[in-house]
Amino acid sequence: MKLVRPESRTRVPRPKSQSLSSSRVLVVEDHVHLRLILGRSLGRMGFRPEEAEDVDSALRLLRDVEFRRVLLDVNLPGGGGLRVFQEIEARRDDLRKGVIFMTGGFTDDAVESLVERSGLPILWKPFELRELERVLRS
Repeated sequence: MKLVRPESRTRVPRPKSQSLSSSRVLVVEDHVHLRLILGRSLGRMGFRPEEAEDVDSALRLLRDVEFRRVLLDVNLPGGGGLRVFQEIEARRDDLRKGVIFMTGGFTDDAVESLVERSGLPILWKPFELRELERVLRS
């Protein structure tokens, strides 16, 4: 007996070809549900997400793993978003241009000023996943 698979008429587009290290995205978000949704969605988009719930986890991952992009919640508890960004600037300047800020609004003038001066993309919560993908692929 020989099994023959029917030829599919629907073609599924493949994600853009990227090296494994260049497709890694760090998601730094303290709200667990949003962090999980972003991680799953990034995986479906063809990226390799890693998740950090706080500053210490984010800094550890930044030391140990090569990332192409960082989705950074600027309003992490205790000014953590600012601290993570400052560490990226100080130790991983090559990654600085890959930072994408996320916020529902600024709660601190220093953070707002830094984000605005950076010239980096900001995703305002709530945002659409297609907007996230557009920014990631730009």
